[in-house]
Parts: sequence; structure tokens; C-alpha cells
Amino acid sequence: MKKGMGNRIQVAQAGYSVISILFYFAAVLFLLFPHLPPAAICLFAGITMIAYGVIKIIGYFSEDLFCLAFRYDLAFGLFMLAIGCIILLKHSGDISDLPSGIGWLALLDCALKLQMSEEAKKFGLEQWNIISAAAAVTGVLGTVLIFKGSARPDSTRLLTALVLLAEGVMNHCVIKFAVKQPSSCSPHKKDKERIV
Repeated sequence: MKKGMGNRIQVAQAGYSVISILFYFAAVLFLLFPHLPPAAICLFAGITMIAYGVIKIIGYFSEDLFCLAFRYDLAFGLFMLAIGCIILLKHSGDISDLPSGIGWLALLDCALKLQMSEEAKKFGLEQWNIISAAAAVTGVLGTVLIFKGSARPDSTRLLTALVLLAEGVMNHCVIKFAVKQPSSCSPHKKDKERIV
């Protein structure tokens, strides 16, 4: 295995874990500190989205033996980068749309993870159902947040925190079960993709 490829997959694995922890941290902030300044929330959200996008792009170009976890991360990573930059540059201190935005992002990520889990099932990965279940829970919570995000502030904060927790758990499941670092440079990535 090329040293650069190995470094990238290690960075992607560590990055996914860090991002998951940030999602857990954000969930706690939403629950325990409801009166944080909107500017601070937008700053945290923008930086987190940009970091998430960078990690996803690094993962896409890594040499993952299973070729499952990072397969769709180039497009989604670029999307997250764009969203993060927009949040940082265009926020006006109004975060009323932030919960529904989080719901939409979780729903999109859930759809990609569900597709990945189905491919993992065909690939023969035993833990595909764990990833699928985590993605389904994230999708359901994200959908509820989209439709109920403008309800009472307390329920909105709780739903937002649950979506963030579910997103973190889903990413942890993916990085734990669907990523394997190869010990050699063969077989090549394209050959493995044909197996899936």
C-alpha cells in the first residue's frame, strides 16, 4: 500500500471520529445552553460543516479496502464545504432555519448511508444491518425535525439534539464497520468496486 494512501485513510478515520464527537458536543450544547448567541452557533456550525466536508473528501481519495464508506463522499463533501462557507459568510444572526437545515442534511446523509449499507450487504459485510438501522433512525428523526422544527422551542431543541446524536452514532458505525485499510496495494480500488 502506498504510504500516502495509508495516511489519508487514517486521517479520514480519525476525522470521522472527531466529527462524530463534535455532533455529540453540539447535541449537548443545544440541550443545556439554549440561549447561546446566534453568531456563536453559526460560527460553530459553519466550521463543523467545512471540517466535515474536508474529511469526506479525504476519505473519498483514500484506499479503503471495502470501497464502501467513502464512495459518495466527494459530492457530499463538496456540498458540505459549500454549506459551511455560506453559513459563515451569509449568516445574519437568525438561526430559526438552522434546525430544519440540520434535518435536511441528516436526511440526505441517511439516504446515502442506506444505499451504502445495501451495497455492504451484497459485499458480504455482516454489520450492514447495524449501519442500515442507524441510518434509518437518523432519517426518521431528520424528517420529524423538518416538519416539526417550527413547533415549540423546547421540542425543537430536543429534536435537534437527537438528530445530531443520531448523526454521530451513524458515522461511528460506518467508520467502525465499513472501513478496512489494505495491507498491500493489490487488489486495486477499481477491481474491488466491481465486486460490489
